[in-house]
Amino acid sequence: MSVLRYDAPYPTEALFLALLESFRYAPVEAPDPHAAFASGALAWTPAPHEVAIETGGLWVQRRERVEKIVAGGRAYYRPDWQGVRRRAPRVVRDAGETVRASLVVLGRVLEDHVVLAADGRVLDTPSAPADPADPLEVTPLAPEIVAGLTAMVVATSARALGPWLVAAARDVEFAWGPVAADLVAATGARVTLSHRLRRTLADAVRGRERPDALAVALVALREAADLVADGLRARAQAALAAEPAAVQAEALEASGPPAADARAIASAADALAREAARG
Repeated sequence: MSVLRYDAPYPTEALFLALLESFRYAPVEAPDPHAAFASGALAWTPAPHEVAIETGGLWVQRRERVEKIVAGGRAYYRPDWQGVRRRAPRVVRDAGETVRASLVVLGRVLEDHVVLAADGRVLDTPSAPADPADPLEVTPLAPEIVAGLTAMVVATSARALGPWLVAAARDVEFAWGPVAADLVAATGARVTLSHRLRRTLADAVRGRERPDALAVALVALREAADLVADGLRARAQAALAAEPAAVQAEALEASGPPAADARAIASAADALAREAARG
């Protein structure tokens, strides 16, 4: 069996997760696989998957099990890939004899969008009901939460994109608002995160001591960052591609893992916890 090594300058978390879909890493006992990947210590063996495209544009990806479902243009992932846990609010999960594509926040299932048999056959695509608890108003995210979201995205993206990601985030209006059948919606220069995210966070931190509440808020921040990351990266990539060739070349010379702005991330988690405590 062929063994491959990644020997290029951008060993980002996003790339690492993408490789997990078609390869398996070695050594399997690596205590921190992403850190090992970033340092060039992982090798990869091909582990191709099968894809079935169902009616309505539904796409089911399998290896030994259903690992990924794409429906309505949205991708749902297993939370466990080899020895890696990935936090993704759009989740593939087992429920009895079925496999489901669901919205999950902080481990709480909000709704199912696809129901499959264990062999991948489509059993149902439930319509997402309107949530009567979802207020209609749209309210801006606090600036410190936006800064933390941006820092999270920068920390999981190619170092070369960092300045352009920050600039892209400045051009976007982030808000809480109603979102149908998802947790995020992008319209023009506005990115709307579902009220259900912060409502679920409020439920999760109720009655907890402050350190525990902060830890839960940090997880919620990461889940929100995963929701907005692809849109911000697309904006940043387009902006970098529009720069003169010399600017692009200088940016692409940046290598190594991106630096995380821990202060911004901690401040954002604190702001989220305070918002949640207010209900």
